Amino acid sequence: MGSRPSSLLAAGIVCGVSMRKLIQRALDSRYVSYFRKNRVPAVTDSAPSTDEQIRYFIKRQRDTIWADEPDWDATLDKKIVEGTEFVELDVKITGFPSWEREGKARGNAEWVIPGEFALSQPRHEKRMLFLHGGAFAWGDPKEYRPCTSRLASVTGMPILVIDYRLAPEHLYPAQIEDSVQACLWALENGPFGSGPTTELYVAGDSSGGGTLYSMLINLKENPSTNKHLSRIAGSIAISPWVDLTCSHPSYKSHIWNKETMMGDVQFSYGNIEEDLESNLGMAKRYLGENVDLKAASPLHAEDLSGLPPSLILVGGQEQLLDDSIEMHKRLRADGSEGELRVFPMMWHVWLMNSEGCGGEGAKTCQEAILGFKMISAFCGVREHGRDSIFLRSL
Repeated sequence: MGSRPSSLLAAGIVCGVSMRKLIQRALDSRYVSYFRKNRVPAVTDSAPSTDEQIRYFIKRQRDTIWADEPDWDATLDKKIVEGTEFVELDVKITGFPSWEREGKARGNAEWVIPGEFALSQPRHEKRMLFLHGGAFAWGDPKEYRPCTSRLASVTGMPILVIDYRLAPEHLYPAQIEDSVQACLWALENGPFGSGPTTELYVAGDSSGGGTLYSMLINLKENPSTNKHLSRIAGSIAISPWVDLTCSHPSYKSHIWNKETMMGDVQFSYGNIEEDLESNLGMAKRYLGENVDLKAASPLHAEDLSGLPPSLILVGGQEQLLDDSIEMHKRLRADGSEGELRVFPMMWHVWLMNSEGCGGEGAKTCQEAILGFKMISAFCGVREHGRDSIFLRSL
């Protein structure tokens, strides 16, 4: 089963079939029955990056991320949306945990305020909490500014981005505790001072997407915070890592294949054993040696009912594909509302590559733009954020 996508693509290269059709066929060969049963749209025709552009995006990532001297930043977006304001929040203001890495003080959060945001808005305006990814061990608000400025622009919301404690200095469940604290703070405080909101959205990518669900489960199960769950209007998870056991089929079927340029371009060594060792190593660095992988995975939580409506965006080429599919299935089975959108040709957290992965041949990644538009629509912005500064600049 794991070799079928590669064999399909190898045959297609010989026959001259387009990459787009082959990827869709390879994806359908495993997931079509689930997609049809659950009416999950695979996003293809409405995101018109050409086959040539897709190949450029993939090759550019492989050449930089897997170089002798890897450069993860080379393919990430660099531009910040015009007019965006960043307001740093000292831990003395928020009460968030202060911590240290390499002699540098950490823990200050920041508000990301879009240029479209009117200063006259009431203090109960919509707002968002964003939890960055980085395998629970890397990342900070400043690194994510290109992404969060886009999110702020297309949703029209101020976004609180926190600098939560990271492994290995701070192991599980520190990241969840910090996120719960930040969520409760954001419900009562906006970018211009104190003031409650009845419409908070929460979002996260990769490990931040997994932390997002763990945070919601924690809020729900704690009697002292359960009452606040109704004030969270929705959650947005981009390529979430929700199963730390790394045991679903896509971890094996989506290994990198250099001949077909298919599979997980960012994280896969192209070898199942090496990939599993790497993925489990990241999970254990976060949890420590004495925490059960399954027990710490939000996908395996006992009860996912009563959670806010959820939007999950995932790339069809990433090893975390099944994490998103299974999380969507669990949410729906337990009675929580959920939407899943699969972008068959995309990689892990492709929304951070909207500028086309950098380099001389870079062109706008239309699938990333469409992802931002879907988030905008999910948050109730009409016309997919048509009037945002970010989308007008394209």
